Amino acid sequence: MEPTKELEQQEELEQQEIALTEVIENIDMELAFLVNLVNKSKSEIGISLNIGGFLVTGMLIGGEKYFKLFGDSFASAFKSEDDIASIQELYKGKSSTYTKEINIDFISYIHLEDAKFYNGNGGPVINHSTLWRGKLSDVSGYFLGNIV
Repeated sequence: MEPTKELEQQEELEQQEIALTEVIENIDMELAFLVNLVNKSKSEIGISLNIGGFLVTGMLIGGEKYFKLFGDSFASAFKSEDDIASIQELYKGKSSTYTKEINIDFISYIHLEDAKFYNGNGGPVINHSTLWRGKLSDVSGYFLGNIV
């Protein structure tokens, strides 16, 4: 291999490592640990998250369950049985990612079922609950339990 090509590859690897370090520094590793436990155990727990001035509250669920529920919900908008089956299969594939052992350093999303959103004044943003997926790096604080 040419020295310049080797140097370019070395620099690219260093840049990827720096980018990963920046992401990890912005994630509360205790929260990532909780997400990892839920992903592995298929347990659920009430949690409330501070994100960008909003409070998001709901049941912390694993990625496997999230993608199954999301796929079912999205597929329900279609009439064709083939379309429904294709969409469900697509999201079943995404959910299978969460059945494997994941290094805690690579957990970057959190999934909630029955999520509700509240603004800074405590008022609801929407009047119903929903599935929700968010970036762990956007969470500035959390507590266990739901806001009723």
